[in-house]
Amino acid sequence: MSYSTPTPRHPLVEFADVLEKALAEVVDVDPAYLSTEQKSDLLRRLTPLVSQAEGVRLRVVAASEDVAAEHADKRVADWVARQTRCDKRAAHAQQSLAEALDARWTRIGGGVTSGRVHLDQARVIVRALDQLPPQIGPEVRRLAEERLLEFADSFGPRDLVKLGDRILAYVAPEVADAQELKALEAAERRAETRTRLTYKTRPDGSLEYSGVLPPSRARSSRPSSTPSPHPDAATKPADGPTQPPGNASPPTKSAARRSETSSPTSTPKTSASTAACPCRCS
Repeated sequence: MSYSTPTPRHPLVEFADVLEKALAEVVDVDPAYLSTEQKSDLLRRLTPLVSQAEGVRLRVVAASEDVAAEHADKRVADWVARQTRCDKRAAHAQQSLAEALDARWTRIGGGVTSGRVHLDQARVIVRALDQLPPQIGPEVRRLAEERLLEFADSFGPRDLVKLGDRILAYVAPEVADAQELKALEAAERRAETRTRLTYKTRPDGSLEYSGVLPPSRARSSRPSSTPSPHPDAATKPADGPTQPPGNASPPTKSAARRSETSSPTSTPKTSASTAACPCRCS
């Protein structure tokens, strides 16, 4: 009697079997009867679990070029979209992300499958890393990936977009400064190519200018937004007699007398009996 040895099942196939069975058992369960604490716990647990499951699926997508070849599809995303009736553009975006996590940014891919990085975080991190200048060396790229992986522990996708745009400033400040200088020079050159200035003569003989200037020239030629005041604007109103600044009333006679007596330059009055003769004739 001969016995056939069963073919061992791949762990990923077993994972799909277990997942299908577990979902079938709870698909009709109403979560409304859960307590608030239980709902909070489930939301915290299920959200990363779904992301982890999607990370596993993306790993399978990245390794399924043979599926596309067998069915005469250009990419496996075309086959997935047709078989699962999902959006074709979304399927292609998912394949691009899968290839990036599998080939270029494996640390981020490991973070997704381990639950450390949410899939939404992974998308913006990969976008930032793919936008690094081509002349950046592999060591700087590695440091950028590791730092963004650390940022993912504390920041969500929106903040990671900003951090990703400035990642070189964190891992290679000198490179970031050089890149920023090159970008400014390139922008200036592009602006120079679009520079134009035309004018036409108006009926009164004045010239009317119109054109486009680069930022450096525009700043130096921009007129002041505050017109220069007339030198007499503070003391001469549009109509009526001249008034002192601040609409102050003219001094009264009593105030004028007080000013004279208290002025340090006024000469004090002395009586004849008390005045001393400078020659001491008395």
